[in-house]
Amino acid sequence: PCMNKMPPEIESLQQQGVVIFHGEAEPHPDGTNVWQEALSSIVSGKHNLLYRGGRPDITNAPLPRLTGAIARQFTGRYVPVNAARGCPFRCKYCSVVTMQGRVMRCRMPSIVLEYFRMLSAKYGLARTFFTDDNFARNKHRYEILSGLAELRDQGHRISFMVQADVDACLKDEKLIPALSAAGCSSIFFGIESLNQKNLAAAGKHHNLGRNLQLLWQRCHENNVIVHAAYMIGFQFDTPESVASEVSQLFSFGADHATFFIRGPIPGCEDWVRLLDTGAYIDPDINIYDSQHCCSTQGLEMSKKECETAYFRTWRQFYSLPNMIKARKRFSNR
Repeated sequence: PCMNKMPPEIESLQQQGVVIFHGEAEPHPDGTNVWQEALSSIVSGKHNLLYRGGRPDITNAPLPRLTGAIARQFTGRYVPVNAARGCPFRCKYCSVVTMQGRVMRCRMPSIVLEYFRMLSAKYGLARTFFTDDNFARNKHRYEILSGLAELRDQGHRISFMVQADVDACLKDEKLIPALSAAGCSSIFFGIESLNQKNLAAAGKHHNLGRNLQLLWQRCHENNVIVHAAYMIGFQFDTPESVASEVSQLFSFGADHATFFIRGPIPGCEDWVRLLDTGAYIDPDINIYDSQHCCSTQGLEMSKKECETAYFRTWRQFYSLPNMIKARKRFSNR
């Protein structure tokens, strides 16, 4: 859905003279570089209030270099690596498809592998996080994974985590072993809800009826940690149902979990529909941090119930007995 008009918060910024850059900064295949144009015009004092970078081809785009303070910031931590952008799905709460599109654009595997080689040589360890919204849908995934496995065989220390969808990992039985062989230590799965009605209403049809226990057992057999993302504040959620589902998450095999309150993130379909219909959404963008309930439109829970359930999920999942059990899953491997 599209309102066919400038979002009010962006319009407000422009009225204050703030320059807006929409899209991605890499140059386009025809040689145009909107980001460079924007910076040059700002320096010259002859800038526009809106620049559109669009969605450039990133096939041969280099990965950012780590220098100075940025390099020190990531030393010993996960270095972000972006091998692809975009997502083929249409989850209503997610802004990835509006920011990066539904057609996945991928970097050449050689660029990604050279980056890992550089990190390993410079820092003694390439410890990274693939920021791709869905590594399992990257068309070059096996080229990248086999290349990383070769680097490890050569003595390079490589460890990384990825985001991947449940459906792709279940259907492709070779993927989890290949990830493990390449150095993947953890997979971040967007579970969001275990209620099938919630998933259908939110447009996450690729999670419907999927066997999480089978998938996560496969992960554990390959020494891969399961990190589940779960949202509170779906249409059919209640405080009781949330508590029940968090227990199920752990019993199914989730080792780690991150919890979020579903909110109308600016740009996602939820946000557009609420704004277009005049429904109430909190005007303070500062609290759109996944820890506050910004709209109760269509929910069975109140704002207080939603936020109380959110904070309770952390204590419930990360209880001492649960963490001991999670550790024992890997104790004999």
